[in-house]
Amino acid sequence: MLHRCTEPRQKARLIFCLSLVLSAVSLRSKANDENAVGFSALCEAYNAATGTITAERYTGNSAAPTIPSDVTHLFVATADDELFANKTYWEYSASEEDWTQAKTELTNHKDEKGNQKINRPEQSALKKEVHKQLGDIRKQAQAAAENLRKATNDIETDLAQARMALAQAAIGADELRDAKQNDFEAHAAMCTGTGTHGPGKTITADLVCLCSGATNGANICGTGIGSTKYTNTADDAANALQAWTDIKSHCKRASADTKTAKETTAAAITSALANFQSALGKGVTTGINAQTNLETGQQPALARSLRPHA
Repeated sequence: MLHRCTEPRQKARLIFCLSLVLSAVSLRSKANDENAVGFSALCEAYNAATGTITAERYTGNSAAPTIPSDVTHLFVATADDELFANKTYWEYSASEEDWTQAKTELTNHKDEKGNQKINRPEQSALKKEVHKQLGDIRKQAQAAAENLRKATNDIETDLAQARMALAQAAIGADELRDAKQNDFEAHAAMCTGTGTHGPGKTITADLVCLCSGATNGANICGTGIGSTKYTNTADDAANALQAWTDIKSHCKRASADTKTAKETTAAAITSALANFQSALGKGVTTGINAQTNLETGQQPALARSLRPHA
């Protein structure tokens, strides 16, 4: 049975509304792998936000709902002789063309040997009663088909909103695409929460801030994961985009046009949210440089990003 599914939209809003908030600490002196825990959590969130959402998961692969043809054939076959001969039959359709087509389809409804599958019975009280009952069945089938069409349209609408919310979470745009230079800004603004594209605004910006640094930037989020192209000294949007290019391949599905991207489901989003929440306040816990790297932050801009977004 098909149910209206709003869950994809609700889960999509969650991933945006909870905002993947980063701390406003400086990234200039981080040790290797220090932000690996946060990187893993944010990457899972990015992958969930950039995967495909297929309507078939919620609507099935069936064709557009229609009244079963056998119901229509039987209804037409049991029509009163006078009504059958008319050019129109209001109980079926007000259209002359529709009624003519229905009668033609009944005539052409034959088995593999060319024999008529359904013959019109002789006039009788039983025929009249059967026709009435078939009319009721046809109306019920028609209503069911219309309800199914409406439910399918509702699901498509919900999924479109889910895709938009996830694209907003991933990149800050209404449609999923890869990052552009104007999705970033100066390091001093973006990575402290004072800019338009700061922590908690998009997962892409979060990853760039988390995995960029000076001396240790190349390995800040794991072995070979990170960038030294976006720092407090090389801090413009162009540098941030270069850093994103270095970082995104390590998320496996970072690019919006990846043909092998997995499907995004409510379960995938729930898992990403749970793992992100689990990573809050945690970092690499071994060595003298162990720190927490994902936290809610105390600056007003970061606190504001915890509020639900419209």
